[in-house]
Amino acid sequence: MYNAGAAFKAFVVAITLSMATGGLAQPAGSQGVLVARTASATVQPSAILLLQQQSTLAGTCDGSAFDVNTFISVDANASADVNVTVPGVGQVEEFTDQTGVNIGPFSGAFPHFHIRAFGGGLPPNSAITIAISTYAGSNLTGAVTNVSSLSFDCTTGVVLSATSNVAVEYYYAGWDNYFVTAAPDEIAALDSGAFGGVWTRTGQTFKVWTDASSGAKATCRFLTTVYAPKSVHFYTPYRVECAQLQIDPTWQYEGIAFYVALPDNNGLCAAGTVPLYRIYNNAMGGAPNHRYTTSLDTLDQMVAAGWIFEGNGNTKAFACVPQ
Repeated sequence: MYNAGAAFKAFVVAITLSMATGGLAQPAGSQGVLVARTASATVQPSAILLLQQQSTLAGTCDGSAFDVNTFISVDANASADVNVTVPGVGQVEEFTDQTGVNIGPFSGAFPHFHIRAFGGGLPPNSAITIAISTYAGSNLTGAVTNVSSLSFDCTTGVVLSATSNVAVEYYYAGWDNYFVTAAPDEIAALDSGAFGGVWTRTGQTFKVWTDASSGAKATCRFLTTVYAPKSVHFYTPYRVECAQLQIDPTWQYEGIAFYVALPDNNGLCAAGTVPLYRIYNNAMGGAPNHRYTTSLDTLDQMVAAGWIFEGNGNTKAFACVPQ
């Protein structure tokens, strides 16, 4: 995938936020918003993604209602639990959003997801965290299909982090190239047709951790453009690989992509986790490319096509991710 900075900026301009109106009668979440209901072309788990790009978060310490910029992909059944917390204070607001009933089926930018007033009186520069858990069914039933979080400074509106616990795989047929990301803004851009729509979902996803609180390891993300016009991304949670590539001038360190666990010395994953496999194309097509998958069938298919697995010799596990 090309280095997407300029394209993402253009994408963000297209979904600039509307200002929240505030007031006691203001609906919450997706309620009361008129949208064109559009079904996604690809069947995928429902998700409400809180984006890094925001413009209406400054001055929210007083607890007045405001909007957050999101990308929503839901069917007519999905619902969401919206939880607002502040360190040292705890939960300041929580509500259920019947997203599927309100706007589903829908797939696209949704820059006016309403966060209800919560009273306020927060100290200046408090970090507000919004966590949205999307459920497959109405009234918070069925499986949790995505958890997205946004943390920001309530005085300045500066976003501290925007995360999703699901990594999504894309494929560019013209390059025979795979790309994976858990970054909400990248997912939103690619699902909206960035780069001419050449990157499409494969239908494969896997869960990740969004921080190290569970003991998970940070996964370094790198980019190289020496194989132009192709660009290559590489991910590793292993300190030696990360350190080696950070001093290699052909690779650009892009930061932490997500968090995963490491297998034990026998290549086994802990209870509650599943193996993540890494497969290398052996530079077929003139450029290196890796796939990351929890599917053993996909691993076997790629190895049969000449790709090389990179993991434990017995279990083939490269890392471990939430089940």
